[in-house]
Amino acid sequence: MGMMGKAPLIKIIARRYDARGLPAVREQCVRHITALGLRITDEGRNDGNYSVWSLNLNQLPDNLQATQQWMYELSGQTGMDVLLLSPPPALLHSCRLVVFDMDSTLITTEVIDELANALGVGEAVAELTACAVRGELHFTESLQKRVRLLKGVSEKTFAEVAQRLQLSEGVTRLLRTLSANGIRTALLTSGFRYFAVQLAQKLSIDDVYANELKMKNGFATGELTGDIIDGAGKKERLLALVRQHNMDIAQTIAVGDGANDIPMLQAAGMGVGFRTQPIVRAANFPVISQVGLDSLLCLMQ
Repeated sequence: MGMMGKAPLIKIIARRYDARGLPAVREQCVRHITALGLRITDEGRNDGNYSVWSLNLNQLPDNLQATQQWMYELSGQTGMDVLLLSPPPALLHSCRLVVFDMDSTLITTEVIDELANALGVGEAVAELTACAVRGELHFTESLQKRVRLLKGVSEKTFAEVAQRLQLSEGVTRLLRTLSANGIRTALLTSGFRYFAVQLAQKLSIDDVYANELKMKNGFATGELTGDIIDGAGKKERLLALVRQHNMDIAQTIAVGDGANDIPMLQAAGMGVGFRTQPIVRAANFPVISQVGLDSLLCLMQ
């Protein structure tokens, strides 16, 4: 493979069993890029846990949002992820920090919805969650309304929900590889600390910032305690970690799926969406939508 620099970069990521279709998707990308008046300056293929084709461009397309949307639609049609990276993220040997959202990113569900279902208020809470994730309702207002609906949920229910949470595809391999390469990891979530701490322990994540449900006699009071971690809070904690560990922001990557992840995705050296809501795609972040979260490692090579 040729050496990839800081030029805009397209990565086509396929599961190994789909790799035979990779050249055809590469041809579609080449035709599209050429029609935009751009040139491919370098390219190469790498086969590992995923098969990856990389294409360097001479410059960014004029209409970045339209190009990202075209690639997202192509991803859905082919079952491969086609991502435009500009600038390319920190490489595995130079990255120092990767921060993650929790709900619908590291795990497949929204914990607050699971708790609400157990309490019988699932429909009301799910609608508020969906509005917040789509950016239709101010996140803090939405969170406080949802938490009030959780009044009376028990610690026993917390434990039952925690046991059935499922990791997103590729999470274990990704976190193990980041740790093996000495890369610090952090969980920056607007979800609840009880679940975030358990997940961090399971995955050996270094830092955890999450919201704390107020409890009394083993039951939720319907209130939060301490500072609320919202979108701005996630960004602030990312920047604080960078200062604390004397990092360059370019050495960081942030991963999330919803509207309140956008501030930290914008602040990091590279923001990456994972199976995101439309509002995140509209912000022009590369989005992993078809393959596992461990494909983030393909972006760092």
